[in-house]
Amino acid sequence: MFSYSKHLLLDKLERPELNLTRERIENVLDDPENIIEKNETERHYLKRIPDFDSRWLRVIVNPQTEIIITAFFDRGVQ
Repeated sequence: MFSYSKHLLLDKLERPELNLTRERIENVLDDPENIIEKNETERHYLKRIPDFDSRWLRVIVNPQTEIIITAFFDRGVQ
């Protein structure tokens, strides 16, 4: 079970214009299309979000603490 960082809770989820929801984040974590291991403290989960123009949502997690560090729609993913 993952927990949310203060940064994600206060700076991201509180801003409706970012279109981030807990449901979308948890969907990415439950069924990612891609997982990238950056290092021992950073794992990136990616998934297209069909109801948001099929944009890629990137969720970054610290696998050691199981804290979701941040999440954002990544325009750089092709």
